[in-house]
Amino acid sequence: DKDRDGDLDITGIDGTNDKVLFYENEIPQEQAHTNLQSEITVVTSANPFRNRLKFKVDVTFPARTDIRIVNSSGETMERLFDDRLGPGVHHFGWDGGKHQGIYAPPGTYFVVVTQNGKKVAQPITKV
Repeated sequence: DKDRDGDLDITGIDGTNDKVLFYENEIPQEQAHTNLQSEITVVTSANPFRNRLKFKVDVTFPARTDIRIVNSSGETMERLFDDRLGPGVHHFGWDGGKHQGIYAPPGTYFVVVTQNGKKVAQPITKV
């Protein structure tokens, strides 16, 4: 009871997990955007590409973000990023490889960006 009026200070309800969140009159920055859907934009350069793909990811809210390259069967070719990503434009690249060091054959792949449950898949073509 931060304002000493005899009641609990409730700052939000998490509708996803059906739990009430109690804070002392403030919401931690990470928690503040949990239920908001970030706008995610993926822009590639030189698509189709031969040896190296460069791309930008633009997000509007800070949150844990997973960025990976996935083939047309849904298999992860390479995880490029899995950490907290702040808002703004971030630059990434993929050399066409796979975790075991084997280069991916020519074909269609996807840059998949996931943040707060929202997933965006940008098709890319390796020639």
